[in-house]
Amino acid sequence: MGVQHLEGICAKVEKLISMYESEKKRSADLSADLIACRQKLEACETKIKNLEQQNRILQQKLDNTQLADAIKSSSIDGQQARERLDAVMAELDKCVAMLNG
Repeated sequence: MGVQHLEGICAKVEKLISMYESEKKRSADLSADLIACRQKLEACETKIKNLEQQNRILQQKLDNTQLADAIKSSSIDGQQARERLDAVMAELDKCVAMLNG
């Protein structure tokens, strides 16, 4: 009976070792997946920042174009042009502050 009992314990130990190795491999695979996901996230965040910067630049160009069109228009008077110009300059100052900050 002692030999059979010892063989049973050995089988259980081998099974535990096998399960441990399997979980160790699974953990390593999950760690690699996590690293890859983090790299993708960083790339996406960088792309978002670049797109936001491009959006700000395009918005600024649009505002400048609209201002130029407004100034060219004969239906706008000098006071309205000055007010619009002041508004655009304030927005530009905000953009510059955000870029510097």
